[in-house]
Amino acid sequence: MIHVSVSFRSEDGAAFRVGAARATQRAILTCAPTRPNAGPSI
Repeated sequence: MIHVSVSFRSEDGAAFRVGAARATQRAILTCAPTRPNAGPSI
């Protein structure tokens, strides 16, 4: 039971990190067009 709970916790943590990464990427993509420096920098 302990190992299972730990595995679920680790999966939730990974999913949370992935979700946060996707959220940051979306925010960057949405904010990039509004910034003139974002185009040339890429």
